[in-house]
Amino acid sequence: MEFFSSDFKNIIYLQEIESIIKTEEDKIKQIEEKINLINLKNEETKQKFQLLKKDFQYLNSEKNTLENDLKDIETKIKKIQTELNQTKKVEHYNNLNTEINKLKIKKDEIENAIIAKLDEIEKKKLEIENFSKELEKENKNYENEFKKLTLEKEKIGQYIAQLITQQENIRKSISDKRILTKFDLLIKNKERIAVSKAKIIKRDDNQQYIYICSACHMKLNSGDISSLKKINTFVVCQNCSRLLYLEGERL
Repeated sequence: MEFFSSDFKNIIYLQEIESIIKTEEDKIKQIEEKINLINLKNEETKQKFQLLKKDFQYLNSEKNTLENDLKDIETKIKKIQTELNQTKKVEHYNNLNTEINKLKIKKDEIENAIIAKLDEIEKKKLEIENFSKELEKENKNYENEFKKLTLEKEKIGQYIAQLITQQENIRKSISDKRILTKFDLLIKNKERIAVSKAKIIKRDDNQQYIYICSACHMKLNSGDISSLKKINTFVVCQNCSRLLYLEGERL
């Protein structure tokens, strides 16, 4: 099937602009994906920093608990020591002395645990300080990259708006509403490619030249090829239903 149209060139221009818009919209999607990735990375870094601070707080809490336990034991030792000094019974004295020795052993264990915990706290504090410096650098890089990508996205958006205006102006100038309606239907149902070039390629098997649809790669028959060579004429691809034209042939 062939379509002659006085708006032949305008329909082709509409497709060219539509293809550019699609390419630019794909660029925006890629930019948005990059923005999402850097946002995710930045958020993960912040969460890691928060976990480090929580670890630091937890270590300090453990240290405080140990210090309170140490105070309790020291209080018990003093109390038992007082009782020890006052008792006159040998058995009671020995029992109290044994209890004091046990508490002193426990005290030594807690003191060692506190020293170990202080060492952990110091290491964690250093880790937080180093991470904080890296986080500051990363935040600056994040802000710069975010601004760069956002600006790039805005520029592309402005360019797309200009292209859409061009399309609208071309559409207003088209008098052949039948071809415009078919174009719009194909744009909607054919992945935004309504118009496709008919390409001439050489077959590998016998070195012959054939015409194909550049969108679906269907071979065209002789009748379609003859129609393509007519002035201002589209041919409907028998496979994908797109409008075909022969570039350079009587445009």
